[in-house]
Amino acid sequence: MTRTEKVQRAQKLREQGLKQREIAERMGVARRTVNAWFVDPDGSKLKARKDSYRGTCEECGSQTTGCNGPAKAPRLCAPCSKSAQAVWSRERIIEAIRRWEEIYCRPPGLIDWSPGHLRKASLTDAMKSRKIERFQTGDWPSFKTVEYHFGSWGAGIAAAGFAQNSAGDRWEGA
Repeated sequence: MTRTEKVQRAQKLREQGLKQREIAERMGVARRTVNAWFVDPDGSKLKARKDSYRGTCEECGSQTTGCNGPAKAPRLCAPCSKSAQAVWSRERIIEAIRRWEEIYCRPPGLIDWSPGHLRKASLTDAMKSRKIERFQTGDWPSFKTVEYHFGSWGAGIAAAGFAQNSAGDRWEGA
């Protein structure tokens, strides 16, 4: 179902006297989504806001996405980013883990190399921002890459010569 169709359905439900909360429940979406449909039915305001977050690729000069939010545009556009990504072997991952430990005096934590886990972590915005900046350099493999090559995060850390913490595979790091 397209956004237009969803908006039309929500408007019909509203005409029937339903409140936004009730419309959201019936349509299986968040109440904020229903509110956004009524405030910005065609999505043009949302698109304009996201477009304002875009940056310029440091490699080729084309526009980058606004996916990271205000003032956090990626350094590289999608094509340049893909060509800059390293192909991670088990050996290169082990080297990266050891290099991280040399720089930060501890092996990387799960949230250091996993933006998804980082978003869920209970850290201050400043700490999250620093961790994101460290990861976005492209110098480190992702949590999923480590897991793919070693079977688990903890096995990757152990392969680099570091003991697992008491939480097992869920290294959190500082």
